[in-house]
Amino acid sequence: MLATNYPLAFEGLLKPLLASKKTISVDKLFASPDLGTVTKATKLKHLRAFISDKPKYVGTVEGVLPADAVLLEAIEQRLGAKIAESNIVQANQECTDIVRSAAEPVVATFVGESLSRYVSGGKIASPMADLVTFLLDDYASFSRGAGNGLVSTAGRMNEKLLVACLEEKGLSHGANFTKTGTNLQGDIVIHSKAGAKKNLHVEVKSHHARERLLRGLNDITGEKVGAGYFVDPAEFGPGRTQTLLQSQAAAIYMPDSTLKKVDQNALAMKTNAAVAFGSRFYRPLEQFATDMQAFSQTGALPTY
Repeated sequence: MLATNYPLAFEGLLKPLLASKKTISVDKLFASPDLGTVTKATKLKHLRAFISDKPKYVGTVEGVLPADAVLLEAIEQRLGAKIAESNIVQANQECTDIVRSAAEPVVATFVGESLSRYVSGGKIASPMADLVTFLLDDYASFSRGAGNGLVSTAGRMNEKLLVACLEEKGLSHGANFTKTGTNLQGDIVIHSKAGAKKNLHVEVKSHHARERLLRGLNDITGEKVGAGYFVDPAEFGPGRTQTLLQSQAAAIYMPDSTLKKVDQNALAMKTNAAVAFGSRFYRPLEQFATDMQAFSQTGALPTY
């Protein structure tokens, strides 16, 4: 019996899905006779190798995501360009789409099967007590297990996209910045070469600030900024802005499309932090890497 040519088999099975922008479950894919009768673990190993070699297929198989480096490559293929601050918001959206294409069918299947007795016509009509029990028990266990890798990937990629922007600006890990992830230092630390060689700590969030942004900034000692792909300008009204300013952050970066919709009174507020004294508190995310490059060289953020 001839050995299975896995790259050729996966190409034949997944290419039609790529063209139609559809996805397939792992179980359905692995049931194909084209993949032989080896174990699921063996098929998964070959699938990951195939996707790593051909990132354009990332997102076609539900619940399966490649290594972060391959995911970044897949995002750049979709963009048709290197990840940079000019396309950072689009890069984040492409990343979100890929992760959701892998995660949503898995979550939907799990919820649908777990609450099947309450599902009718695509809607869930569950007693409150049963729903709370499901969320605290079954779904909590799922999110820590099968769902955890998908959720954690989204969080890591929020940071790695910004790191890619820093590298595109010529900043290097170790010399100009460090990827940390500890509560007291933020997610990224920018190192300055000037004067007292200050550090600037960056707290990275996803699409919503909520209380997590404020808590993260308050945990950090030293010079700091917040950065996120925030989509709701209402999270940054005057009262909330005053509270964020009290964290002693030098700036908050958000997509320019969101920034333009922030309340004018909030937009006018300025920071008293030494590295950006007198500048407006809110800045466009599309300027983040340029500002970090300036801080690395001068120990201060450009006036804004």
